[in-house]
Amino acid sequence: MERLGKLIAEIRNWDIAVDNVELEFIIRRRLEAAMAELLANREESGQLSELILLVEAIASLPIEVNLWQAQNIYWEMLQSTTKAATSWSEEVIKLGQLLYFNAGAVMAVKGDI
Repeated sequence: MERLGKLIAEIRNWDIAVDNVELEFIIRRRLEAAMAELLANREESGQLSELILLVEAIASLPIEVNLWQAQNIYWEMLQSTTKAATSWSEEVIKLGQLLYFNAGAVMAVKGDI
């Protein structure tokens, strides 16, 4: 993440033109793969922490990434997760906020937190 931050700073400092379409595609596919992996392995909280770092890094990029599929995977994860099945509700909420969800409200309605 530190290296990515340095690269972003250099791109901004040098005002370098990047291929936003191709870069967005690569980033989006990486995010979607990480979300799908988390959905398949929800019990591994380390994966969730890494995913949060990834989404935070994506948010700092000077391009807009289409989060639609990642949001759908997140929603699916929320719908199939219960408090008994996870001990990382705060991290789940943080990931949701980064993906523009009010996960706390959704989970509270479900009675999971």
